[in-house]
Parts: sequence; structure tokens; C-alpha cells
Amino acid sequence: MKIVLGVTGGIAAYKMADLASVLVNKSAYEVQVVMTEAAKRIITPMTMATMSHRPILDDTREWSGDGHIWHIEMAKWADMFLVCPATANTITKMAQGVADNVLTSIYMALPAKTQTIIFPAMNTKMWEAKQNQDNISILEKRPYNCVIYPEVGLLACGDTGIGKLPSIKTIVEHIGEQIIIMEERARIKNESR
Repeated sequence: MKIVLGVTGGIAAYKMADLASVLVNKSAYEVQVVMTEAAKRIITPMTMATMSHRPILDDTREWSGDGHIWHIEMAKWADMFLVCPATANTITKMAQGVADNVLTSIYMALPAKTQTIIFPAMNTKMWEAKQNQDNISILEKRPYNCVIYPEVGLLACGDTGIGKLPSIKTIVEHIGEQIIIMEERARIKNESR
């Protein structure tokens, strides 16, 4: 299983080193980490590269002029695309078709049947904002998109409410569930031939 893990600038980004480690070392998936510029201010690219055993992809590498069109290559490579944590900003871009960084460009370039899992994490007021809920609804209506709602708990800002990223264990369970769904779709498709 080849997974592109898109990490955005939510404070929960610090947990993504653990997620990458579990996916690579325990689940034996190939993981390519893609980081927004905001994510790199929360967790270092070196940490993510070490945990994923691959160089990270970011806007600097995307536009390096090395002959690769990385967002297209990664979109073709991925069996699954994760956005974790997904900020309100990135959710808006994904819902509205704004491809202004390598992460959102990969999303726009994904083949229609690539399983995408979005793990929003943000302050309760941001989560509940009508604009955000409208964008979540748009993403949920797209085939092969799965939005995993945040949990209720103590948030980084000190508030308690909905917006907390699920535990790494729960995230991995959701990924496993989606892989089973993907395998079942493939089985049905093969049987119908």
C-alpha cells in the first residue's frame, strides 16, 4: 500500500511523526510525506523524513526545477491520500479546487478512484463555522473521499470541545477500514469482468 500523507499546519501536526512511524514500521506501508509550509513550522521535515524513510515533498522540492512534476508523480503513485491534520484552510482549498501548494495540487491531480481520508483538527468555533461545515459537506459528497470527524476533548488553545484529532491508534484503525473497503471494491470489479 502506497500512502501519501499530507501534513498541514494544525498544531496536531506534531503527532504525525508517530503516525508515519506506525504506518511504515508496523503496517509496512510505503509512506510519502507532503508538508505545507505551515506544517514545517510545527514539525521539522527532518523528523518526518526520518520516520517515513523518504525525503519529504514540499513546495521547495516541487518547484526545484529537477525535471520532476512531483504533484503529478505523487498523484499517480498513491493508492491512498491522507490529509492529517486537515486545517480549515486546507479543507477550503480542497473543497473549492484551489491548488496553490503541492498538497492541494496532488489532491486535484488524483485519479478519481484514489481513496482519500481527511482528518480535520481545529478549534471548536472553526470546526462549527458554517463556511467550514459547507466545505466538509462538499468533500463528503465526492466519491472516494472519507472525512473522519474530530473528537471532543481538550484542545491546544485550552478550550474543551469538538476539534481534537483522534489518537494515532484510531487513525490507523480508520485507515485499515478504508483499505478493506478498497480491497472489496477491487474484488467486486475483478469478479464483474
